[in-house]
Amino acid sequence: MLIFNPLVYTMQEEFDLSVGMVILFIFFLPFIVVLIYIPFFYWNERGIFRSKLKKFKGNFDLKITTPIEKHFPFFNNLNSNYRHQFLERVHFFILNKNFVAREMDEVTDEMKAFIAGSAVQITFGFRPLVLAHFSTIYVHPDEYYNAFFKKSFKGETNVAGFIQLSWSDLVKGYAIPDNAINLGLHEMAHALMVENEAFNEEYHFIAKRTLDEWHSISEPVFHKLNDGEVKVLRKYAGTNEHEFFAVCVETFYENPVEFKNELPKLFNQLQKLLNFDPINYKRIVEINEV
Repeated sequence: MLIFNPLVYTMQEEFDLSVGMVILFIFFLPFIVVLIYIPFFYWNERGIFRSKLKKFKGNFDLKITTPIEKHFPFFNNLNSNYRHQFLERVHFFILNKNFVAREMDEVTDEMKAFIAGSAVQITFGFRPLVLAHFSTIYVHPDEYYNAFFKKSFKGETNVAGFIQLSWSDLVKGYAIPDNAINLGLHEMAHALMVENEAFNEEYHFIAKRTLDEWHSISEPVFHKLNDGEVKVLRKYAGTNEHEFFAVCVETFYENPVEFKNELPKLFNQLQKLLNFDPINYKRIVEINEV
């Protein structure tokens, strides 16, 4: 009986080289495809994906700019050049998102402006980003019930590629600009971290070394917070590292002086990570606005 085993060759059995090579090729084919595809995807597809993003061209829409000018202290503290960039980015973000109304008739331009403004505020230190992994944003009038978790939510950033927000709570976040509770910034902070790892045109815009430094500095603060030794961050930050980052972002933009005074190392690292100084309203390192 002839028993074929490509790993054994004897003088008594004739090894069919062609059949053996075919089997070896089939075995290694998936590995070859992966090795070829990954660099091709990374270097080539990024450009292809980028071309799929709708570019904003034209004049600013007053229905979008008015809510930003009226409700965003961050925007009004920027210099004129930054303000122009901010509005361009807001329109760019809105153009590349699918907004879906839940338990209400429509997502208004004002709602879109608030949501886009939150995203632009947190990403303003980077090249223009639209958080492309999150194609759809669901807007509810108030807190909504999540059947899976069996409880009510104010907001949710889902790694599957969508964000859900309570409109009333989004507005409250900007109505009181210095209490470090801002739903828009909070959810966009989650989206920022997910986007940084999503394999698309916006992949890895935060340097790994910067993230590693953040984790190194933030971990002991996280434990101190849960021990009741940190005052500037609210207790919800102690839930897990993801909520810790989101609450830090809220505090960074709404109570930057207090944050810096109590936790200077953590503040400086977050300033480096986001490439923005929220006290002097300027980028740490300037970027090309393309």
